[in-house]
Amino acid sequence: MKIIETERLILRTWQDSDVDAYYHINLDPKVTEFLLGPLTMEAARDFINAMNQQFAEVGYTAWAAEEKSSGKLIGFIGLNQPQWESHSACVIPNSAK
Repeated sequence: MKIIETERLILRTWQDSDVDAYYHINLDPKVTEFLLGPLTMEAARDFINAMNQQFAEVGYTAWAAEEKSSGKLIGFIGLNQPQWESHSACVIPNSAK
C-alpha cells in the first residue's frame, strides 16, 4: 500500500517480494557500518514482518522506500517504535517551557 509519494520515491508497506532486495542491501558494509552487522535472510524477513505488524497496530512504521524510476527497493524511511523501555526521565527546565 502506498503511504507517501514524492517526485522520486514511493514510501509503502513492505511486500514479501522485498525480502531478497532488503537482505542484499544489508550485505553492503557501508550500510551496516554503524549497525550490528549484516542481516541473515531470516532476520530480513522478521524485520519486514515486524514493520508491517507495527503499521497495522499503530499506523506508522519504517516504510519500504522504492525508487520510482527503477521500481527498486532502496531502503526504508519512517518512524519506528523502539522495542525497549527507557528507565530514565526527561526533565525540561522551567526556562524551556
